[in-house]
Amino acid sequence: MREPGFGIDLAGFSTGKSGFARAQADDEGHIVVSVWDKHPLKTKYTGGRSLIDATRSLQRLIGACMVRGPVAVDIPIDLQGLPNSPTSDHIWGATKRPVDQALGGMPPFADRIGGPVVRFMHLGLQSALGERLFETYPAQSLRELGLAPTGYKNQTAKMEDGEWVGGRLAALLTSLSVVAEPGETLDDDEFDAIICALAVAGDLDYPARRSRLDRQIDAKLGNANRHVQASIRVERLDELISPYFS
Repeated sequence: MREPGFGIDLAGFSTGKSGFARAQADDEGHIVVSVWDKHPLKTKYTGGRSLIDATRSLQRLIGACMVRGPVAVDIPIDLQGLPNSPTSDHIWGATKRPVDQALGGMPPFADRIGGPVVRFMHLGLQSALGERLFETYPAQSLRELGLAPTGYKNQTAKMEDGEWVGGRLAALLTSLSVVAEPGETLDDDEFDAIICALAVAGDLDYPARRSRLDRQIDAKLGNANRHVQASIRVERLDELISPYFS
């Protein structure tokens, strides 16, 4: 097996809705994605819990992942001076980084992502950014694949009779050639985590990871079919416990 990539769809302390996935290509080049029913990111914390206790298990999990492969998280990590200093002379620079403005991302301290951003800040892992830790934007990955990244939030898809059913999320899984055992379900948090993991797993010929220029060159040269999306097989495991991946 080749080097895996790990994806995290991080939510706030109190929701228990974070997604976690591992993507890896086997020796034949097939893509295998693992998701877990139980993992530390699903723990819910109340405001009275110790911040140190609430971050320790996540630090251990991400640390164990980074030993084995790169980790992609779908929240702003490098805040580039926000909120203390603007990132631009324009008004948007008071709340957004240039990448947020360019890709239509939410401001790092917006209502929906402010909690997860602060949660990750307390992990103290920023020094690994750009080496084994990466900020990832699932919506942009889907756009790079020609898929609209809308309409699938708060949905769950189920594999029935060889097809995904369940609204827009099911349609996206079908478009990405994701396969799973009959009766398997995936929710939107797990889906985002899978997209993050696919972005950083080693040795994957995954279309969203190729630059737009590369794809344009292939199209001009008639090589567009050279990078056909491989099927992605999802396996669901029971519980991820410490020590992780031993």
